[in-house]
Amino acid sequence: MIFAYGALVVVYVLYEGSRKNGSMKNAVAYGLARHKIFAVQCIVSFLVSMILLCLTEAVYVGSACLLLEEKGAVNVADMAGSTAAAFPVAAAALVLGVVVVQASERGFAGLVIWLCVMSFIPQGFLYLGLQVDALREAAMWMPHNFFSAMTVNQSVCEAIWDTGAGMARCWIAGAAGLVLFSVAGVYVMRKKEL
Repeated sequence: MIFAYGALVVVYVLYEGSRKNGSMKNAVAYGLARHKIFAVQCIVSFLVSMILLCLTEAVYVGSACLLLEEKGAVNVADMAGSTAAAFPVAAAALVLGVVVVQASERGFAGLVIWLCVMSFIPQGFLYLGLQVDALREAAMWMPHNFFSAMTVNQSVCEAIWDTGAGMARCWIAGAAGLVLFSVAGVYVMRKKEL
């Protein structure tokens, strides 16, 4: 989930103050459609996030290779697998970040909404799932829960993306979130008052 939190930070750095300086009003007055503004914000945030991801992972892997011994359960392949698994979920979190930044009047309110959707609601489903099996299965399709259900220690690294079904779950959940949050973003942009 660290990639999802990173995506949120990128969105807030780029767009949190856009309402204060009136850049959205200027873009709409110039004749740009609101859904196109939303799409551009998502694309720009995604590109900035990708650049930061590449730089961060290069430094991380380079540092690990230079400074650490090659022993233990976690290796570079595990990190590459986690990046591949988290990629669609992080993209969905990024789009949700753009949605909440545009929907909320205050930055903190958007942050709370994002945390509720990405963390608190999935945790609630998981706790309810301890009592009701159907809710547990639904809860395990939520990224916060299936990324938390992994074992990493000095001798073993067992993650959901180690199996084909687990990786598919990561990608399906991410794609579903991406579609859902994109639709919500277009709706918010159309209804939002400038």
